[in-house]
Amino acid sequence: MVRFADLWRRSCAALLLCVMAGAARGQDHSPATRPLLDELNRETQSLYNQAAPSIVRVQLPGVAFFAAGEDPLAKWASRLDPDARRQLEEIERQQGQFFVREDIAPTTAPSDATTAPSPHLILWQLGRFVPNTVGVVIDQDRHVVVPRFTQREDFRAPVQVLLADGKLVLATFVASDRPAELTVLQLQDGEVKPAAVATDIPQPGSLLMVVPLNPAMCRLAVWLGEGPDQAALVTLDGHIAGISQAGRFFSLAVYQPLTRELIEHGQVRRAVLGVAVRSVAQDDPQRKSESRGATGALRVVGVVAGSVAEKAGLQPNDLILALAGQSVGDVPSFAAAIATRRGKTDILVLRNGQRLTITVDLQVP
Repeated sequence: MVRFADLWRRSCAALLLCVMAGAARGQDHSPATRPLLDELNRETQSLYNQAAPSIVRVQLPGVAFFAAGEDPLAKWASRLDPDARRQLEEIERQQGQFFVREDIAPTTAPSDATTAPSPHLILWQLGRFVPNTVGVVIDQDRHVVVPRFTQREDFRAPVQVLLADGKLVLATFVASDRPAELTVLQLQDGEVKPAAVATDIPQPGSLLMVVPLNPAMCRLAVWLGEGPDQAALVTLDGHIAGISQAGRFFSLAVYQPLTRELIEHGQVRRAVLGVAVRSVAQDDPQRKSESRGATGALRVVGVVAGSVAEKAGLQPNDLILALAGQSVGDVPSFAAAIATRRGKTDILVLRNGQRLTITVDLQVP
């Protein structure tokens, strides 16, 4: 990782010098005159080829592809003939067919105001595969984890999954967990490999390879702790740290124990802490005082009477910084981290400006 990062810095400097020299002298630079960039290119290809076979793109059922109010069928429902609407609804219900674009082409209205304008013509384009989430292969049995919750009832048939080599394969539902917002699938076939999982959460400022839902947007980027797009995050040693999605970071290391529980038992036999928590915004004064930056934190908003949390001394307004030494900055990740913990577990909290370690005794009811 140190070598790759150093190479990246040296290559950027080399590129700037090449551009400046070329502009000054009008020279034509061949690849042989840019050895650092050429080496960076080879390293980037190697890194991508190492991680890509573990990353898939999935069309989960029951997950909206369009933003609220943008589904064409709902948006233009009042302008559709009832028979046409029924036909389109039937197409939308068919497994594997989804509306992916709408074109609204109004006909030209006559110049005189006495004639009403003709209705809009709605053109539909249907696609048989529209992925809506990124998944990661985690074992030799082709189990895939995706950071979304779906129910078994949503899977009327196997779903399609796009592999890195461009092949479409089918996957079946295994299990899911609502508190952790996690679904586990199993591929029926395909050339994939289990991900090498990073043990640490990337720190803000880390250089990562971002492999997003749109494969054309794959890139090297500086990680700031959260990202707006859905993407697998690959460290410079080829390990997959997790998946970013809508500002949330899904850590594979944090979710591994819960994932194994789902695969083995079909559900999570969850230890109960007995607190209600919510994520703390980055501009929260208490979070700023801790210099948490992009590292998340959770505020305790309620403690259940007689619970493990109350017995251990957790209080409302405590700021939870870490569980068993692991940062957990959002509610689903906290639910995943605590789900399979048993026995004495340390929770690092901030209370009235002071850091405290509170030990709770977690047991399954």
